[in-house]
Amino acid sequence: MSGVYQRRMNFPIAWKRKLFRAIGVMFAAGVLVSAVVLFASRPNPGDERTEQYAVYSAYIEDGLTEESHSLDDRRRTALIAVDATIVAELTVIQQWRFMIGSFMRLQSRPDPLRTPLMFSLFLNNLGSHKFERHFNISAEYELLDSVALSSPNLHERFPWNYGLLTFSSIAFNSDLTDALFYTEHFCGLCSGGEYVLMHKSQGTWVIVNRYGTWVS
Repeated sequence: MSGVYQRRMNFPIAWKRKLFRAIGVMFAAGVLVSAVVLFASRPNPGDERTEQYAVYSAYIEDGLTEESHSLDDRRRTALIAVDATIVAELTVIQQWRFMIGSFMRLQSRPDPLRTPLMFSLFLNNLGSHKFERHFNISAEYELLDSVALSSPNLHERFPWNYGLLTFSSIAFNSDLTDALFYTEHFCGLCSGGEYVLMHKSQGTWVIVNRYGTWVS
């Protein structure tokens, strides 16, 4: 009797484990299929690399021309983290959780982000790459690695700056007219992070929407 009772007690647990495994396999298969579809419809990598700097530059330039306490003067120096990543201080797993969590919250907004771009952004940021000096903005800028950013004399080197900008890799649609990326700005007095959706209209990248994630 005790053996039968034990098997009866264990059956629900074993069944749940099998169900969770099946759900995990289905999810992994869905991710794989989606990745293949996105990869097949992905723009030319060379064109994508060139266009990314036009997107970042247009975003920065938009801040330089606004009435802003932190991005308002072309005489200042833009400090840009050289590594393209999502929240650099987080581990890879924590970055994934951050993206998934923020995506889910953004989907509840009246103007949610489009799922293909969100998924493409997730895939594009599974790794990291370094920026080159291809930004085209009307202010001076410096690309800084993690060593330079952690230096105690950073503000002595750049006393006239308007803070640090970090950028993720960009997700483009197939014809390179829509771009989605994540960025954070640290200016000392205040900081914040946001997803930015931009659209290319008549050869110019313009900001369509901003999806804030945090501010301090």
